[in-house]
Amino acid sequence: MITSRNNPRVKQWASLAQKKERSKQQLFLVEGDHLVTEAMSANLLELLIVSEDYTGEVRFKNTEVVSSSVA
Repeated sequence: MITSRNNPRVKQWASLAQKKERSKQQLFLVEGDHLVTEAMSANLLELLIVSEDYTGEVRFKNTEVVSSSVA
């Protein structure tokens, strides 16, 4: 579980808020069960990031759990 906002992966994910970074990294973030399910259906999901409090039903082989404060 990632618990620090200073974690390099968290910083990379946060950088995706900028269009320039999304284009450069060829990555994007989606939020919510519906959009995640759509991304999975389209084979676009590379990593599922979930809060430690997540109780939904979406499951993925490559999942990263983050603390509530990071989420």
